[in-house]
Amino acid sequence: MLIKNQRIPILKIITMGFFPSFIKTFIYRIKGYKIAKNVSIGFGSIIVGNEINIGKNTNIGHFTILLCKSCIIDKEVEIGSLCYFKVDKIKIGYQTIIRERNMFGGMDIGSSELIIGEMSQVHQNCLINTTLPVQIGNCSAIGGGSYLFTHSAWQSVLEGYPSTYAPIIIGNNVWISWGVFILPGVQVGDDSLISAGSVVTKNIPAKCLAQGNPAKVVIPEGLYPRNPHPEDRSHKIGEIIDLFINYLRKHDYNIEVNKLTFYKVYYISKGKITHDYLLYLIGGDESIIDDLKLNENTVILILNDHGQNFRESVIAHKSVLLNFSNLSICGKNDLSEELLKFLKHFGIRFKPFTSYH
Repeated sequence: MLIKNQRIPILKIITMGFFPSFIKTFIYRIKGYKIAKNVSIGFGSIIVGNEINIGKNTNIGHFTILLCKSCIIDKEVEIGSLCYFKVDKIKIGYQTIIRERNMFGGMDIGSSELIIGEMSQVHQNCLINTTLPVQIGNCSAIGGGSYLFTHSAWQSVLEGYPSTYAPIIIGNNVWISWGVFILPGVQVGDDSLISAGSVVTKNIPAKCLAQGNPAKVVIPEGLYPRNPHPEDRSHKIGEIIDLFINYLRKHDYNIEVNKLTFYKVYYISKGKITHDYLLYLIGGDESIIDDLKLNENTVILILNDHGQNFRESVIAHKSVLLNFSNLSICGKNDLSEELLKFLKHFGIRFKPFTSYH
């Protein structure tokens, strides 16, 4: 054989994989890999490549193997345990999550590429064939047990059997439900949803709902999704905040609520320490922030942009501001991090941390 195809580099796992994370990152940096601060590489996991660049606060689970020529992983990415990558070019965006037991790879014909955007997710037990490029946009998710194939061939083409090689492109804010099979050459437009168990054989346009085998559009653009009325949107946000407060109570936090016409203040404490405030400003007089002892542990939620003076006042208190009108955030603390993680369960994803200055 001219080309040796080693799927599992046993020797590298034995010699590198069992080192603690800080030793592995030290050795990898000596090799020329660019690995930022607070990167964790789990027990039994290895990275093999020529050009490696991993952003800060990224976490790679146990017994995960990355085999590539070039790999760019942005900051705050999570890759679960028992994942396998054998892809020439890998690019994974900010805050993207790849759960456990996922496999990425395919025939090595020199065109293997995996691109996943920011704040996206691949759930457990997926098989994504990257013989040709696979591209997944920002804020999109692949449900568990799904299969994406960029090639389809087994029986001889000389006897008339089909053979298909083509890339797969998934747009932004797409939800591929659990157990979906996507065939070579398929493109799924932005903001669409593919129902569970579907087999996608042809392109799916933007902003629609598709399902079935083969998948067909059942709710077209213009009817999906249905934009809620502003009052319904406000009500839904309030329901989610109530669920979040119950979630904190379940984890032994004490919550006191001060509810007035235009705002709610949640005083959050654990033990004898009370210092966290969650202020939900529905509307009305913004001067409420001057009456509270805001600090770096305070999170303020607003439904509409209240102007530069309001933002500057929040910044002066070193508090965190979450704006639901444009899904932007200013600042960061433990309470806001927990809330952002909770909001993702409802598909609400805020933009990367920004400054209003």
